[in-house]
Amino acid sequence: MMLPNKLCLTCVIVIILSGCAKNNSEEQKILAKVKNRPITVKMVSERIEKLPSSLQEAANEDRKKFLENMLIESILYEEAKKSRVGNRKDVKELVEAANRKIVISKYVELEVDDKIIVKEEEIENFYNSADSQFIVGEKRKMQHALVPTFEEAEIFLQKLNSGEKFYDLVKTYSVGPAKTNGGDIGYIGQGDLMPQIEEICFSLKKNEISDIIKTHLGYHIIKVIDILPAHKKPLNEVKNQVVQYIKAMKKQQIMLEFIKKLSKKYEVKIYEE
Repeated sequence: MMLPNKLCLTCVIVIILSGCAKNNSEEQKILAKVKNRPITVKMVSERIEKLPSSLQEAANEDRKKFLENMLIESILYEEAKKSRVGNRKDVKELVEAANRKIVISKYVELEVDDKIIVKEEEIENFYNSADSQFIVGEKRKMQHALVPTFEEAEIFLQKLNSGEKFYDLVKTYSVGPAKTNGGDIGYIGQGDLMPQIEEICFSLKKNEISDIIKTHLGYHIIKVIDILPAHKKPLNEVKNQVVQYIKAMKKQQIMLEFIKKLSKKYEVKIYEE
């Protein structure tokens, strides 16, 4: 009576093992060789995983290019070894200096960074006390027309005030870059526009149209079609940023105490030159 259950268990184990074997097989797939030394899928993946997180996405999106760079590095390293450039005194000094920095960095990571704990209460307190740091300034969505002459600008404005659509008039009269979008330049903030245009833009109400604005580029007419008021980013958007900031502050304090302690331990003395 127990045989069917054992048989099912055996089937499950076989399926799992076959899946693992398939994954291992894919990881060991050879993508290239340098002097008969293979570069596998797994080797490329492990190399990408060692990159800073900000670079990993780009590397995974173009793994072929990343592999090409690995090959270039490999063949240059092989040629450099043959030249015995590594035996030069200046190269050895550079390698030793780099090694010192790597060892120190890893030691600090293990002894300081990994031991820093940031509590939820600390995150909330920092967020609540740092209003200006997370404020997003007011933004305005705007339509913009740039016409070469004052006469054309007057015609544009007259037709606009008589009921014709900004979107259509831009395609006829404007020479600005937003002409193909009906003059829509999206949301803009303080500092995104020429000063004389920005001043007027941020004084208009929603759906209000400006008078003709003259600049060295020509004659401008703008319309504000939406306003996003200034607001504070929600905590869930900036939580990682807050955590990193708190960690940095804690690390600075810990390192000061740590270096002070080590200076006593190793009897550090500084003399005037």
